[in-house]
Amino acid sequence: MLLAEKGEVVHMLLTEYDEKRHLRNTFEEGRKEGLEEGMEQGRDSGY
Repeated sequence: MLLAEKGEVVHMLLTEYDEKRHLRNTFEEGRKEGLEEGMEQGRDSGY
């Protein structure tokens, strides 16, 4: 049960979560999606 392991979960969140890495990964995923959408729009437009 999560409540029984609350201390361990909180400890993991505080010690293992890397905000900068998370933001980098989120940015990279968004960039890739944007590039794919742009390429698709270009192909649809005949470029």
